[in-house]
Amino acid sequence: MSDSALAQTIFVIVDLETTGSSPKNGAAITEIGAVKVRGGQLLDQFESFVNPLSPIPDYITEMTGITDLMLANAPVIDEILPAFLEFAGGEKEVIIVAHNAPFDLSFLKSAAKDLDIKWPKYKTLDTVTIARQVLTKEDVPNCKLGTLAQFFGTTVEPNHRALDDAKATTEIMHALFERLGSIEINTIEALLEFANKMQEENLNLATRKSSEMVINVLGPLMPELVGGSADLTGSNNTNWSGTVDITKDNFSGNYLNYGVREFAMTGIMNGMVLHGGTRPYSGTFLTEPHWEIC
Repeated sequence: MSDSALAQTIFVIVDLETTGSSPKNGAAITEIGAVKVRGGQLLDQFESFVNPLSPIPDYITEMTGITDLMLANAPVIDEILPAFLEFAGGEKEVIIVAHNAPFDLSFLKSAAKDLDIKWPKYKTLDTVTIARQVLTKEDVPNCKLGTLAQFFGTTVEPNHRALDDAKATTEIMHALFERLGSIEINTIEALLEFANKMQEENLNLATRKSSEMVINVLGPLMPELVGGSADLTGSNNTNWSGTVDITKDNFSGNYLNYGVREFAMTGIMNGMVLHGGTRPYSGTFLTEPHWEIC
């Protein structure tokens, strides 16, 4: 694939639906959707339910619309993974693409390991990584699939179903490629080098910055989140784009400024958990014993 123009490269864009967030926690694949494209043209597509052999959590059904009944007669991963790999093609023939690729790849690689199938050494691209580098905060508030689809005006709307989300990711990928062309990234070699460099830089992020990025994703999805910090909000990045301070005159917010009182902050958070109805989080710096006289 030496010096291959992006228009000549075959991309396989894949998306999964699952029963949870990680195969390490026992979550399993419920649906695989993928499209194969070259030069903006659809070559083929792949779609299948997968029976996870375990009940689907209610919140997953609410999010995806996939029910236990829909999967009752679906093939198991033992059948579907070999079929998907045959569809995808050889490791030297294609580039695997996904939105938040580490998530999808973790499930596929885990399934391959469980089935004693050697996972091909595919070159991979993550559209989240690329989007974070070519788009600004003025362009989009975050790089979620739905946000990018709306920004680029994709013809397919993401809906937490594998094939539709893979198609939306494909349109986003092509839109990102157009922007990369303006900085003279026109070959697959240049693109992979760019993506790998960005991934390495992300690995070097401070944990508090990574935490802030996670909170910005969770915040809009979890209205029960109540954050706070012991007088170090600006340093430990515990606020997010939807933060509203709780004050003596306004209890409708979602963020507490605890002041320099870590122990009291911990006690308040535990009380909130025991009461129920909220999911508190906080951050501070404690590199040596901190004592507070009350």
